[in-house]
Amino acid sequence: LSATPASSTQINLTWTDNANNETGYKEESKTATGSYALIATLGSNVTSYNHTGLSELTTYSYRVYAYNASGSSAYSNVITTVTPSSVSSSAYYLDAVNGNDANSGITPLAPWKNLTKLNALTLSAGTRVYFRSGSVWTGQQLKFKGSGTLASPIIIDKYDLGAKPVLHGNGLVGEGVVYLYNQEYIEIRNLEITNDPNGPSNSNYFLSTNPNGGDRRGVMVAIDNLGTADHIYLYNLDIHHVKGQLGSGETAVNGAIPKRTGGIFFTVLGLTETSSSKSRFDDVRIDSCNVYYCENIGFAIDNEWNVYYPGGQNSTVSADVVEYNNWYDRRNTNLR
Repeated sequence: LSATPASSTQINLTWTDNANNETGYKEESKTATGSYALIATLGSNVTSYNHTGLSELTTYSYRVYAYNASGSSAYSNVITTVTPSSVSSSAYYLDAVNGNDANSGITPLAPWKNLTKLNALTLSAGTRVYFRSGSVWTGQQLKFKGSGTLASPIIIDKYDLGAKPVLHGNGLVGEGVVYLYNQEYIEIRNLEITNDPNGPSNSNYFLSTNPNGGDRRGVMVAIDNLGTADHIYLYNLDIHHVKGQLGSGETAVNGAIPKRTGGIFFTVLGLTETSSSKSRFDDVRIDSCNVYYCENIGFAIDNEWNVYYPGGQNSTVSADVVEYNNWYDRRNTNLR
């Protein structure tokens, strides 16, 4: 038995007719998380069947057997394959269990194993990246480069049936387990993210002494001297057990003590920022995400350029108006 994906919804099956007294053949199939079920009963000497109506990016396994009035033959070999994406743009696939970094990474049948393969790339507009459901990456960071466009965003998602792919940061500090820097038109979907050096355990998590707390977050989106960063969408993420710092932080930034560790963090870093760049975020969407067991913030937005709203737009003091205009130019917009 062999199988060839013909499209995102069809797999073509062929087999060798070794029987000489069969009534016919019966074909069975299952998904990665399902059980075998009969999908076709075929006549004698038939050696092919096209399985249609399938789901894209899903693993299917097949087996076939001959039958007649006396009973059934043994099963054929089991063949497993994955339906491709229906999207024609370039794609990369990662599988922490069955992947291999020597693979091409461009089909679900030849996925990469480690995130370092992806992080070495600068992705182009429209690229899609798929993480295998049920995979777990421990101590690895998602930190690819490149931006999409309004018409063709870069999309990070899962493939196949089963549990969300998991990224365990294992206490990664300074950035985020998922980290975007000076990027836009990015959509990240259907991942589970943790960042605790002790792993995702509830036991004694919220202690007043905050053991092992640090400069940690689950998702961090940072811009610096970029201008406006558009269209950052986070969909259906589970972000939990991110062991950050309790209280109001430990180090002042531009005279302020920030609250910036925890689940999701959007920030203008201000390291190379200039007065003219006016970096800010527009069109941010956080949709159906679960954020829990995070210290000390679930969702935070910061601007280390130290812009605040003075309410001086109607002031007769010119300095107040200048400060207001500075704030207005850098205000974040369309955050949902």
